[in-house]
Amino acid sequence: MENPKIGIFKAPFPSTVNHYGILFKANALILMDEAAFTTAARTIKN
Repeated sequence: MENPKIGIFKAPFPSTVNHYGILFKANALILMDEAAFTTAARTIKN
């Protein structure tokens, strides 16, 4: 089984960062969850 690369691009909007421009932890966890789900779904599909 080959290791396909999966790339996800999400632009950080002002509502997802604090006044220093750092991404909120909860939003980072949401992005990691989406990436994990996408990876798992594509791995199971193949």
